[in-house]
Amino acid sequence: MITAKRIIEGKSSVLYVTHDPEEGYQFLDGGEVTDDDAAMVALEAMVKLDPTLMEISVLAPGWVAARETPDGPWTVFPMDDDDDSDDDDIDDPSA
Repeated sequence: MITAKRIIEGKSSVLYVTHDPEEGYQFLDGGEVTDDDAAMVALEAMVKLDPTLMEISVLAPGWVAARETPDGPWTVFPMDDDDDSDDDDIDDPSA
């Protein structure tokens, strides 16, 4: 699982989750995440940081969950097949 160090440090919240069929989950906050900002983390650790992630624990591969605020409702939708993210950055396609 990939996230931003700022989320692990409690400086930001998960607002955007992708479940990539090949790369697994990405827990993002809507900001840019470079290789230097990225952190590998276990799913269990993310749920301990943010128990609301259990609400989307059945997010299917190829799907995305997003919310506007840390306590807001999740909206789930299919991943955009045309997303050409740069491999050096983990981008939030909604940004």
